[in-house]
Amino acid sequence: MIKATILGADTECAGELIRILVHHPDVEIVSAVSAACDGERVDRVHRGLTGDTDLVISAQAPTPIGGAVFVCAGDVPADLADDARVIDMTGAMTADPDWVLGVGELNRKALVRGATRAAMPDIAVQTAVAVLMPVIKEGMLDGEVTVTCPRHCADGCHCGAVRTVADAETDARLIMEAIRQEQPHFSGTVKVVQGEGDALTVSFFSGVDGQALRQVYDKHIADHNFCFTVDSPAPTQDVTNTNKCLMHIAVDGHRATVTATIDPRIKGCAGAAVHIMNLLYGLHERTGLALKALGR
Repeated sequence: MIKATILGADTECAGELIRILVHHPDVEIVSAVSAACDGERVDRVHRGLTGDTDLVISAQAPTPIGGAVFVCAGDVPADLADDARVIDMTGAMTADPDWVLGVGELNRKALVRGATRAAMPDIAVQTAVAVLMPVIKEGMLDGEVTVTCPRHCADGCHCGAVRTVADAETDARLIMEAIRQEQPHFSGTVKVVQGEGDALTVSFFSGVDGQALRQVYDKHIADHNFCFTVDSPAPTQDVTNTNKCLMHIAVDGHRATVTATIDPRIKGCAGAAVHIMNLLYGLHERTGLALKALGR
């Protein structure tokens, strides 16, 4: 049984994380930490947990902290046990080369094969990298890549933080690093802009027609458990409350646009963190994440 500690347990993303983990068959939440809510029951701080947990929030975590450590707010603690596997959900550690970029679709092998530290980027980077994974694995990417963020990315990037121009620049840098990880000689550019819709889009030069590009995507996501291609842009109700990313591919001339629909609270945050934890511990990706879609 994986012993889990949640730091920043009063945050919205921590609440969503707890709702998933209390039903995870291989996890026991042993500590929820928040100085602001010291002594309060988790099910009083986060709705929907009555009857699921009796956990009480503490101001400090046990020392040393072991097992799975989810950092939803604050700094990564220094007093970690040797067995600790840390998922930073704040974005603070994405610049550290000793941390694996926490995008399961791109770094599944690295996360499974001995990693102990994973740094989750924000929603825009997670989704854009998952979308680009098939084409960079094939070495097909060329020219300018434009990522248009949905409205929910404008409201905050990590746990309600206000998004700024600097965030877009950081996103572009992280996406570029992910591209060059698989396609080292990529010489194009990455631009991240704000859109008005509910889905993220990625536009890039494809060099092939729509049918051929769809085959590339289906080849590379066939053994992934959360990304799927669809015949038309997916409405949000198809992904709400799930860890799915539904991708629609459109090609106009040599330019492709992939529209990706996700639930930002799950696939963009808590669900993605549990996915990473599963990989770090060698569990099946879908363990604890076979979630029911609202469908309405």
